[in-house]
Amino acid sequence: MPPPRGFPGTLSPQVRRLIVIAALAIVLLFLAPSLSLFYQLDGRKGEQAVIQRFGALVRVVTDPGIHLKLPWPIESCEVVSVSELHNLSVGFRTKNEARRQYVDEEEHSICITRDQNLVDAEFVVQYQIPAPDRFLFRVEKPRESVEQVAKAVMRGVIASRNIDDILVGERSRMQVEARDEMQRILDDYEMGVHIVAIQYQDVHAPNPVIEAFSDVQRAREDKETAINEGKRYKNSRIPVAEGQAARITAEAEAYKVQRLNEARGDASRFTSVLLAYKANPTLVRQQLHLQLLAEVLPQVEKTVVDATLGANLFLTEPSPREAGPEAPARPAAPGPRRAGGGK
Repeated sequence: MPPPRGFPGTLSPQVRRLIVIAALAIVLLFLAPSLSLFYQLDGRKGEQAVIQRFGALVRVVTDPGIHLKLPWPIESCEVVSVSELHNLSVGFRTKNEARRQYVDEEEHSICITRDQNLVDAEFVVQYQIPAPDRFLFRVEKPRESVEQVAKAVMRGVIASRNIDDILVGERSRMQVEARDEMQRILDDYEMGVHIVAIQYQDVHAPNPVIEAFSDVQRAREDKETAINEGKRYKNSRIPVAEGQAARITAEAEAYKVQRLNEARGDASRFTSVLLAYKANPTLVRQQLHLQLLAEVLPQVEKTVVDATLGANLFLTEPSPREAGPEAPARPAAPGPRRAGGGK
């Protein structure tokens, strides 16, 4: 009995060969995911592929798209994004990112300061991997190595400062210093890691002594408040004192000018009198005598004697000191009075 039409035994060798090739292609398509024959790189994410053959590095593929490699276990592929920003947290771990729930890990964040105090420093390291081949093959467990370097560097930075500087005003400088030192160490290891930033999340005293440190912080704030109030009072009083000093200085300068002018005037008058005296001593002496009498007589009690009368007459006038500044002028005597008290 002849075989039915379309049976493989009746097909030509070329047709049988095509059928076998198609069957193998179908099998390979189904087995390709398990054999890892293809891999894809996303250029928008900056992905690069590190290809290993029997565990040894053979090439780094940087072109985006679909690529072919030998099946596992001959070749393996690890895709790394060189532009992705990796976050490494020290001192805490994320429990629920959506709810922002975190769990403290004080055993990794407790550090000792230069003045022998303890501080709990939680921080985040952000880094990129621009050279994935060096990141994967220079050191064993590269991500753990980055974490260990971060902890060592941060402990060194904190150990070089007092606790007051750490808790108050040195955080920005400490972050920059830690980033630079960590980058230097990783470059020495040739790990192909770029440190973008180190950010403190929380820096405080350990929980058993946090109340005592809070009291110290409040005392420090009270101190700063008192200092600021003192500075404000100083700034308010200094302009007043400077104004008073300027006024006193101006008055002193005016008095100085006045006295100098008076002294120059007196000296000039004395010089003129001296020249006149040398020219006519008798006349100048008499004039000086009269000037002196004109200055002295108004200040004393005076008695006037009129020699033309038959008897001595006394007309008295009180001195300004007896009369007082506001006393009325004393009238002259109503009649003559003989000397000796006669009738």
